[in-house]
Amino acid sequence: MSVYRDSPRQRLEEVVEHLRSQGPALRVGTGERAAIVHRALESVGRDPTLAARSAPTAGLSEPMAAWALRTTLEPATRARLEQLAQAPLAAQHGERPVSLAAVVLAGNVFTAALRAVATPLLFGVPTLVKAASRGDEVLRAFAEALEPPLRDALAVVTFPRDDARAAALLGSAEVVHVHGNDESVRRMRDLASPGALVLPHGHGVGVALVFPDGLTYDERQAAMDSLAADVAAYDGRGCLSPLRVHVVGSATRAIECADRLHHALGRLERDLPRGPLPEAIAGRQMQWRGLAAATGTLFEGPAHAVAVEEDAPLPFAPGYRNVSVHAVGDEAAFLAAVRPLGAHLKCVGVAGEKLGAIASALDHAPALVPRVCPLGTMQTPPFDLWPEALPPWTGLYRRLETR
Repeated sequence: MSVYRDSPRQRLEEVVEHLRSQGPALRVGTGERAAIVHRALESVGRDPTLAARSAPTAGLSEPMAAWALRTTLEPATRARLEQLAQAPLAAQHGERPVSLAAVVLAGNVFTAALRAVATPLLFGVPTLVKAASRGDEVLRAFAEALEPPLRDALAVVTFPRDDARAAALLGSAEVVHVHGNDESVRRMRDLASPGALVLPHGHGVGVALVFPDGLTYDERQAAMDSLAADVAAYDGRGCLSPLRVHVVGSATRAIECADRLHHALGRLERDLPRGPLPEAIAGRQMQWRGLAAATGTLFEGPAHAVAVEEDAPLPFAPGYRNVSVHAVGDEAAFLAAVRPLGAHLKCVGVAGEKLGAIASALDHAPALVPRVCPLGTMQTPPFDLWPEALPPWTGLYRRLETR
């Protein structure tokens, strides 16, 4: 692994050529690649100071950073990685990985780097990473723990915004994964090679759907405890974070759920405190809470707020453990409410017996491809799951013959 900070364009072009030459060395068995990736991930998990080093730049409390690392790494067992590495070849033969993958990372969810970078290496593809300008501790810990030949097939670069250097980074990549906001995705798409497959992992939101009338008193409380964990994870800043809760039923039911969620978030704060609130977010939070209090019911805690929409829908909350609750009449009303989100809807967490029915309805809704899961698991997807519902090896193989 090589790290290049603020390198000139010519140096980046040399890095690209070096990586492209590493392809043949990665033609080891899928089991060996999976074992190398697994040992590197295990090393990340054993680092006793990584959470403390990562928390300041990630903008999280140290307990929240430790939780994020643990829950990201737990699903990445060696058996699962081996199964994943073999998956695209199960019905195909003539393994032909592309010569270079590029990964452009954002800094809002610091553990996302592990999944984004480990995946192309697992499939034997040399990988060039443009890391966020700050907060790359987890990525560097993983990269430094890699063994040959994967170690020599990974390079990490950082530099300020510079289209010439970005073009050098992306120009030879056959597949480009872009993590960031919509503007970043558009910019990287313009700079990539015309023949490259650009896969956007852009701005997104999560929502929750609760069917309280189908739950007992204790089940309703358990559902709000689970939802609180989803809201608190990463302080509500990730693309899977639930920012709005739809409660099927009356306004009274919505207020009851909001009150329970408010108390659950207060209890969770003791073990998983929120990180520092940036000044810009503090201003947006004040405006959002003021509007919520003026138009509906607002439950506030020291580090969270739950708003019940009554007179008019609120704008989406600014994250940071602010969330709104809205009563809907039935599943059809819920689908109508989320349909305008389109591809930005990344995750739907469901409480109640209708998870399967909601998943089926969303499968048939145009432009909607969210992950559908039980509450309490929205922020802990399987290691090999991409939010856009694409196979994780998309774009990493070419000209495979089918049997």
